[in-house]
Amino acid sequence: MPKFCDALMVVEEPFVDVQVIGAMITNPATKKVYPNETFTFEVTVKNIGTTTGNCTVKLTSNGEEISGSPIVIPNVAPGETKSEAVDLTAPLAVGVYNICAEEI
Repeated sequence: MPKFCDALMVVEEPFVDVQVIGAMITNPATKKVYPNETFTFEVTVKNIGTTTGNCTVKLTSNGEEISGSPIVIPNVAPGETKSEAVDLTAPLAVGVYNICAEEI
């Protein structure tokens, strides 16, 4: 008697996994501004998941969340790397500040 078969593949359910992979001040190139002056901060993310999704990113200055945070980088396709630039305002006090980005 003949036997008929077909193959069934069980795969992972679709998931979004968008991660911050980089961040840098892009303007001004010197990374020096006067108090309360605008500068540009660029965040780069990558989706290592299997479906398109958004990435919500918290921005901090010396560990404190800053005005303009969080930002959302929308519609990052699987395998895609995407960057978003945001204009921020420098603190009023003179000093060195670590500007950071992390997904939330």
